[in-house]
Amino acid sequence: MKILDRYIIGNFMFQFLLVLAGLVSIYLLVDFVERIDDFQEAGKPMDLALTYFLLKTPLIFHQISPVGILLAGVTSLGLMHRHLEVMSLNAAGISLARIILPLLAASLLATILAVVNAQWILPTSNMQTDEIWLKEVKNKVTGGILRNDLFYYKGEKGIYSFSSKTPGKQQLHGLSYTQWDADYKSSLYLQADTLIWTRNGWLAEKGRIVTTEEGGGLGIEVFTERKVELPEKPKDFFNPVILKDHLSLSALIRRGLAEKRLGESDTFIEMNRRLSLIFLGLPLLILALPVMLLLHRRFSWELTMTIPASCLLAFLAWAAWNGSQALSRAELMPSAPASWTIHLTMTVVGLLLIHRQNNL
Repeated sequence: MKILDRYIIGNFMFQFLLVLAGLVSIYLLVDFVERIDDFQEAGKPMDLALTYFLLKTPLIFHQISPVGILLAGVTSLGLMHRHLEVMSLNAAGISLARIILPLLAASLLATILAVVNAQWILPTSNMQTDEIWLKEVKNKVTGGILRNDLFYYKGEKGIYSFSSKTPGKQQLHGLSYTQWDADYKSSLYLQADTLIWTRNGWLAEKGRIVTTEEGGGLGIEVFTERKVELPEKPKDFFNPVILKDHLSLSALIRRGLAEKRLGESDTFIEMNRRLSLIFLGLPLLILALPVMLLLHRRFSWELTMTIPASCLLAFLAWAAWNGSQALSRAELMPSAPASWTIHLTMTVVGLLLIHRQNNL
């Protein structure tokens, strides 16, 4: 069976690469038409524009990989069916489920590639494309950056770093702030578990303040709760958008779970959305494959009809997933059910259909 598995997986990966090449080309062409005028109006050279579009490839792969898995799988099985290979294998005693199994294994391999992309490639490419688009083309500078799971913000007199923020409550968590004097010498260091904006200004909880005294010594104050005077206001921290797309998959999971414990759901919703998007291709394929064969056997549809029909059904499931994500962002539906219910439903229905087709 190893020869059969290699043959089916090889066909799937070939179709997967063809589909990706076509979809990426169409995506880049549309994006190029929409954005090239902005580069020209900003007076930027063509090589910068080409670099921008090239760096968008990992994002495009992230967005279309489920569709690529779906189309590659149904095309591979459809071509085998058209060339009578499925019939020959069935005549040799090889069940339909055994034929489909390598396709599912290949789709899992493609999903792993999407995970690798989201973990190690996508964050860097997103940061670079955002820097080109916002800074070079739109002349916009964000008020902060995200590095190694920490937010950094350059204020009027010093630099802030914090592990997370709660915009609704105007709170910064895991704060460190270093302030300099006119000679660029450290004059104040503030560390606090939480920094909260109140009617009377900033209130720091559970931390310490280190100040430089006139004689060159250091004054250290440990506090449980203390009012602190800082030149920045909440709008300085919460208005600049620091994109979650710059987070790796593991960092997004850590931050999403941490902020969920603090009562915030934005990053948790994004975590579920991104993970469920990456793993959407496999349930789509599990559903589409038996539907394609069912239509062929029951209605004697040709390949040119069964593939579009099965893809249409899967795309309806995709639309349902997008709708549930909208409900989740509007806080009308919990994030986890909104992200994973479609996956579970498609998987169960698809496996039942495969079992039924396998026994025919």
